[in-house]
Amino acid sequence: MKANLVLCLFVATLAAGCGGGGGGSDDDSSGGGSSGGGSGGGGGTSGPPSGTDYSELNDTSGGTVTLEGATLANGSAVSGASGTINLGAQTFTAGGTTANLSSTSGLSIGGSYDFATDVMLDSDTIGVVGVAIESGDVRDTGTIVYSGGFGGQLVQGTGTEDLNNWDATLTVNFGSGDVDATFEGDGSTLIDEIEVNNASVSGTGFSGGTLRTLNNGSAVNVTGTGVDFEGGFFGYNDALDSPAEAGGALASSDDDTSLYGLFIVDSD
Repeated sequence: MKANLVLCLFVATLAAGCGGGGGGSDDDSSGGGSSGGGSGGGGGTSGPPSGTDYSELNDTSGGTVTLEGATLANGSAVSGASGTINLGAQTFTAGGTTANLSSTSGLSIGGSYDFATDVMLDSDTIGVVGVAIESGDVRDTGTIVYSGGFGGQLVQGTGTEDLNNWDATLTVNFGSGDVDATFEGDGSTLIDEIEVNNASVSGTGFSGGTLRTLNNGSAVNVTGTGVDFEGGFFGYNDALDSPAEAGGALASSDDDTSLYGLFIVDSD
């Protein structure tokens, strides 16, 4: 993978009544469990306030929906992206290029998700696509902890370390709008943990924050504290009255070192 890889986050916005399928994983109304949970205002069963019927990505009976999102170019430049996703054909189109939803990014994220997946648009562009939540369905109270997977690379000079199947945790305080992410795993001689702290919810997504990298619990400076961190919320969890899943991309670079990756997490 090239050090100047372009990372893309694509989000499919599903209009009400535009597809079949149900909502997110609804098996835990208390918000507990080892994979994720929530506090404050959860436990509802009435469905999303907007009345949207959120189709899962594998619902081939669905139609064409609008794709929105953002791109991260060369690990720093953030710009918007738009297009469409065709559930029936299992394809999406963005920036004039059409690709299959099954064309995975090449990074090993791990896990299985209902509303989001990692994809490769072309040889230099990877990302996360998903069925985006409507703005009216994003809760404004309580904290949800999402758990899932992260895959990335750490490039230093001519050497590359693969960060495969790392554990990902995203803690979202919907009341304050604060978002913190932690990614942990092995495969690197330099780091075993990545933190993004103090990102912020905005609309149907989140962005910003500062980076901290660690090894055996001690801070290690590999690319500094600057980070491009962008993500979105996908689907709906009736039991928690909240977005069912989240996902996105991060990138950071300094001198001859680059760190980047993709993640998807859910609230099961």
